[in-house]
Amino acid sequence: MWPVGLVLAPAFVFAVMVAAAVFLAAWDLLGARELKPERRIESKTLFALVKLSSAGAEKGSWYEPETGMITS
Repeated sequence: MWPVGLVLAPAFVFAVMVAAAVFLAAWDLLGARELKPERRIESKTLFALVKLSSAGAEKGSWYEPETGMITS
């Protein structure tokens, strides 16, 4: 049997390398390199994002697993 330290360190390095490869492949496949950086987010867009995130949190907190329904 191998010592845990000798196996754990290369396994962690391998996992990080696989995660980086998946991220870079997805970045390339989605064409994210062609996106231009946004300097500013308009207040209308920011407010829409806040509403969307709070609505998701609100709906998730009112999920009734017995009935499978979402109530507000």
